[in-house]
Amino acid sequence: MAEKNGTWKLSRNRIFYWLLLILLVYIAYRTFVGANVIARPSVCYFYVKQTTSVKQMADSLKESGIVSSRLSFRLVAALRGLNVIRPGMYELRRGWNNFRLVHHFKEFSSPPTQAVRVPAMQRRNNMLQGLCKGTQVHPDDLWRLLNNKKYVQELGDFTTESVFCMFVPGTYYMYKNPDSKKLLKRIYSEYLVFWNQERLGKADDIGLRPEEVVILASIVYSETKLPDEMPIIAGVYINRLQKNMRLESDPTLVYAAKKYGTKRVLNEYKSVDSPYNTYRRKGLPPGPISIVPPWVIDLVLDYEGHDYLYFCAKPDFSGEHLFAETYEDHLENAKAYREELNSKRIF
Repeated sequence: MAEKNGTWKLSRNRIFYWLLLILLVYIAYRTFVGANVIARPSVCYFYVKQTTSVKQMADSLKESGIVSSRLSFRLVAALRGLNVIRPGMYELRRGWNNFRLVHHFKEFSSPPTQAVRVPAMQRRNNMLQGLCKGTQVHPDDLWRLLNNKKYVQELGDFTTESVFCMFVPGTYYMYKNPDSKKLLKRIYSEYLVFWNQERLGKADDIGLRPEEVVILASIVYSETKLPDEMPIIAGVYINRLQKNMRLESDPTLVYAAKKYGTKRVLNEYKSVDSPYNTYRRKGLPPGPISIVPPWVIDLVLDYEGHDYLYFCAKPDFSGEHLFAETYEDHLENAKAYREELNSKRIF
């Protein structure tokens, strides 16, 4: 019996050592051979403004969703004698292991860079003009590409309307003097980085694709500039979408009728034949009606769940809204607002 117990202990020890060996081999593979660059774009860009420690770089790469393991990157950097990262713009390719990544940081000499800015604008042409400032790219060159169905489909499976969803406002760095295609490719790479796994998961929970979330965010941002109300209004539109109701959004009428800056949305706008007229067509419009800040997209992704199906501006012109679950209550709210518009002779 003692011999049998001894044999069993020996077998358990062997199993333990084998499992430990397998674990060590796995860790070694992940550290030295396996891919650590996991960013969504096949090529992503990381700008280092000033000399940075490897620890700071590892933290930044992890927080940006570019690498899966900061510890393994730091370990290989220490083994290869990499202590600091020089300033510059680095091209990082999905699938690189830590050896390739560290080699790139050690050997790559960055060409001159420049900052480009995607501004948050209502009109697309104004956004493109802002984007081209400081570059040699003319807005007309971008327009030609963005109106090319084949090009935008190859760029990111967009349409010539939904392609404007890829413009996430912010300041980005790129190599100096880009042509129009390189500029758009750089913007698209930032769009992919923005839509990380967390945001993709939230969009999937809502039942919308990323570009549809951006379109909805553009409508919400056009309805209100009050951050506290944005998740509520987003919830209203999500409820209507889920019930297959028309969105009936006034800002989409303004966009369809090209009546920018109007103080009062007229009933005649509802007859405009446009895919952006959400009083006549169900579902979301084919593209965004404005270029919205990224924080608005996040507020829409974190929309408030409720039973409201309607909302109307308060008659005190505070910019706040009244929300209603029934059409009858909404009509009362709309009547009060309309009467106040009439009393102030706003037509």
